[in-house]
Amino acid sequence: MKQTGKQLVRAGKRLGTCAVLSVLALSAACAKPRPANGNAKVLTFYSKSLLVEQVKRVTVTLTATDLTTTSFDLTDATTGWSGLLAGITPGSNRHFHAEAFDGLSPTAARLFQGDSRSVTIVTGQTAIVDIQLEQATPPPPFHGSEPVIDSLVASGNDVALGGSVTLNASAHDSDPALTSSLNYAWTKSAGNFTPDNQSSTVWTAPDTATVATLTLTVTDSNHQIASISMTITVEVTPGSGIVTVTFDEAPIITAMTPTPQILVPGQPTSIEVTATDAQGNGLTYLWSTTCADGLLSSTTTNPITVTLPANTNDTSCSILVTASNLIGASDTGTLVLSVQNPTTPQVLPQIDYQFQSTAAIVAATTLTLQVFAHSPQGHPLTFTWGDSNGSLGAQIDQPTTSSNTWIVTCAGHPDTATATITDTVNHTAAVASFGITEACSTGFFDTAHFDSNLFAD
Repeated sequence: MKQTGKQLVRAGKRLGTCAVLSVLALSAACAKPRPANGNAKVLTFYSKSLLVEQVKRVTVTLTATDLTTTSFDLTDATTGWSGLLAGITPGSNRHFHAEAFDGLSPTAARLFQGDSRSVTIVTGQTAIVDIQLEQATPPPPFHGSEPVIDSLVASGNDVALGGSVTLNASAHDSDPALTSSLNYAWTKSAGNFTPDNQSSTVWTAPDTATVATLTLTVTDSNHQIASISMTITVEVTPGSGIVTVTFDEAPIITAMTPTPQILVPGQPTSIEVTATDAQGNGLTYLWSTTCADGLLSSTTTNPITVTLPANTNDTSCSILVTASNLIGASDTGTLVLSVQNPTTPQVLPQIDYQFQSTAAIVAATTLTLQVFAHSPQGHPLTFTWGDSNGSLGAQIDQPTTSSNTWIVTCAGHPDTATATITDTVNHTAAVASFGITEACSTGFFDTAHFDSNLFAD
């Protein structure tokens, strides 16, 4: 007698109607299987993949020398397909053969197959039959080939600042059919390529002297690669010029350097001016500031310090300096600085590890939760607990750990609890999550606790 998918029970699920339908008596009352028979719970397992996601039907065929061949469909579960076949004649050498198809029709393509041989069925017991399905048609063997770079020609190996070099490469693949689809990629340690994905390109040198490394990588459609590199020297081109010496040239201010680069209220900031005079004459300096609260250590020396009071209302200040030579020629410089406290890096609290006493429940349960964390900056931490279902107890905190109790009931939906760890100095936070899997009975017939003796004759 051929069995159908109606005679199966999905593994790990609770059905609100009949849990097992006997092969010999398909009644709504779900009569107890005859004592002379046994049961087999069939499970198939597989790893997630694109091919596995195409499976729409799994059929298992039971054969034995003393049995009529029986076929039945399994039910899709989270990690495989499963089903329970009741009323099997006890005996040894029961052979279960499973096949997975990409559709429900008889003409659907077979994707996987597997066997479990020499299964023994014992009267009144359920045999667990695990079948690992293997791909019915193995993938074609890999056939590889290698690209080959035949030549790389550069218009030069040294170039002036900002100059350019033309490069032309030729390559082929050991599989002639792949030569036309080769991909070219140019990379460099400095400068730029135009373009960077063709066999011919122009490289533009940077504006600074360097030795640049240029690399060509050729890839075929089998992801095999070949590469070649060369170096080009970028140097200053010698030149000549006419130097004209004049007199009474004004000094030139070339830099105003603050340390630090901001004005911190209540702390001094040092400012040094760099100036040159064409005649080599000595320079004098005159400093001033637009800050109403700014206090200069001196108005005539170099460097100076600028200090703002801790309660200043200024948000930025301009520092001005005039550099003058002995004949009265001068140059003026202005430096604008922001008034702010120094920036301190903030690092999130780090969760070292977390613990929960169990990951699954079958009834209302009290769990123990604990989280361990620390602040990389050594700041104090606080812990805050929350949950989506159930009831949290009173938390117990220590400087780097917190624990709590969590009473979880069978609510029929995923339950989560969280512990939020907060850095009390920089107010950054990290969250540890705890989850629970419910395996509670929700129907009148519970296949996990079904007692067949209740229906004894």
